[in-house]
Amino acid sequence: MNKTNVIASACKILPGKKRPLCVEAADRRAGKEKNQQTQPPQLKNISYSNYSAELLKLYWPGIFDGGNLRPLVPGIREQLLMDVQRFQLPLSERQINHSLKKLMRSEAYLQTVRAGASRYDVRGNPCMIIGEKEEMTALARLARLRHKQAARKV
Repeated sequence: MNKTNVIASACKILPGKKRPLCVEAADRRAGKEKNQQTQPPQLKNISYSNYSAELLKLYWPGIFDGGNLRPLVPGIREQLLMDVQRFQLPLSERQINHSLKKLMRSEAYLQTVRAGASRYDVRGNPCMIIGEKEEMTALARLARLRHKQAARKV
C-alpha cells in the first residue's frame, strides 16, 4: 500500500470530491515549502528588517546609491516584475510589492525625494526630475510618519 492510499483511507472523502481534503492540504503545504526553498541563499541569514532592501539590492543594485535607496520612477514595480519574468528570477509578485512598499514608505526614502533630484529606473539610469509638488507630498508623508512614531513612543 503506497502513501497516497494510506492517506486516502485515513481521510474522510466528501461527496463530489475526487481527492481527500487532507491530501489537498498536504499538496498545498508542499507548494508552500517549495516556494520557501526558492529563497536566494544570500538572503537566508538576513534579518527581517533588512530583508526588503537586501532582496532588491541583490537583483537590482542600480536602484541603490551605496546603501541608500534612490528616488524611483513611477512604474518601477512593472519594470521589476518584467525583469522577474524575463530572467526567471526566484521572486514572487508579492515579495516585490512588499519590498517596494516597505522601502518607499520608509523615512530614509522619503528624505531622498527632493525637488530637482533625479528619479532612477531599474538599471540606475536617471530618467526624470522630481518636481516641487512631489517633494511637498513626500514631506507631508514624512511628517505623518514621524507623528505616528512619536505617538507610539508615548
